[in-house]
Amino acid sequence: MTLPARLFLPLLLLAACAAPAFPADPAAVAAAQRALKAAVSRSDPEALLKARARFMALAGAEPDVAALHGWVAVADWRVAPLLMAKDRAQAERYAKDGLEHCEAALKLDERCADCWALKAALHGFLITFDPASGMTLGPQTMAELGRAQAIAPNNPRVWLLDGINTLHMPVAFGGGPARALDKLRRAQELFAAGPDTGAFDWGREDAWIWAGRIAAQQHDYAAADSCYAKALALDPDNVWVKQRLVPELNEARSKPETKP
Repeated sequence: MTLPARLFLPLLLLAACAAPAFPADPAAVAAAQRALKAAVSRSDPEALLKARARFMALAGAEPDVAALHGWVAVADWRVAPLLMAKDRAQAERYAKDGLEHCEAALKLDERCADCWALKAALHGFLITFDPASGMTLGPQTMAELGRAQAIAPNNPRVWLLDGINTLHMPVAFGGGPARALDKLRRAQELFAAGPDTGAFDWGREDAWIWAGRIAAQQHDYAAADSCYAKALALDPDNVWVKQRLVPELNEARSKPETKP
């Protein structure tokens, strides 16, 4: 038995509205992800902006796909710190743009844990421009990270961004390197637990890079060496690690330690 046309069309429209919104061109999304990863490896803000533009075009073509807005926010979070030294206003603009895309994603999918965590990270970055805003943005970032962990307690990027945020938070408010390192180690464990099957897949090397930075600050040079080696095993072309962090570590190691 076939449905009458007058019944079939409304049912077809209902099915279309109920269908989950996935990117129509997975190959284009994958290409943009590769471009972003390569730009991050090179610490190249111009290449990052080009990768961001690819995600912007995809999000513009499919504005109802939450993940595409999330990827624009990832690109904004990546590029804003690299722009700080030369153009603080531009860095702040991209951070705020990332927040707008997090909001757009969360309107479409309020359970996007990655987007809640990115929102917290971008709010944390904005405190750099106005330290006094920490009185309001600080608690807001904590609430956003709490929301992210409640939604996805085993999401490694949530733990990664929480760890970075904790590192920059005053010890009196629950921050500091020791607490940050615990969260980064949890991120490492979760990244190692298996392949990422969600809409987002990034951050594996970041968990080791930031743990290495903490170890270097604590003069635990062997641990820092190990962390940086693991980061480079995941991303052999990472310019930040090879050309800045490792040389800084070697320089610090060569200096005699001063005793109090």
